[in-house]
Amino acid sequence: MATDRGPVVYEERYGWTRMTVGIGAGSVALAVLLLVLDVPAPVRWAGVVVFGGAALLTAFECLGRRPAFRVDADGVLLGGAPVRYRATTARVPWADVAAVVVWRQSFPGRAMPWVGAVVRPDAVPPAGPGRGALSRPELRDRVPGLPEGVVPVVMCRAVNGWTLDRPALVSAVGAFAPGLPVLLDE
Repeated sequence: MATDRGPVVYEERYGWTRMTVGIGAGSVALAVLLLVLDVPAPVRWAGVVVFGGAALLTAFECLGRRPAFRVDADGVLLGGAPVRYRATTARVPWADVAAVVVWRQSFPGRAMPWVGAVVRPDAVPPAGPGRGALSRPELRDRVPGLPEGVVPVVMCRAVNGWTLDRPALVSAVGAFAPGLPVLLDE
């Protein structure tokens, strides 16, 4: 995937997905329900603040359209949390990336996809949130190709509030970091 100007950047932005629409609509519905039901005033107003706040936060995240994930010439960008976006955004330069990984975390009735960059053992992992060791056996089983006996540091984010285009991810990594493995859970 390249143009006359070079490889095509792969970027996903926070926005409206089935999950964010459900959270926003459900929060508004619960806030309205508390306003019309005969419940004690402290419960009513606490619920309206909590559920109304959740609806506003969801709308703020979706309408802000900030980058959630990006693969470009500089490396991998993992977008931050809505309220503290700048403080929780992480960039991993290509020189520090050993692999790009995609896996699923299972919950009752559904699975949450995750994407991340495995940091090379000799690199200093970027500071900040979203850094964790893929050491639990169930995660190792979900991400094929990780070396045995090594607990890699993975900078990662849940695919939540945005969608992941796996073919575009593989294409962009191949264009910007030829030969770098992209490990998909399939």
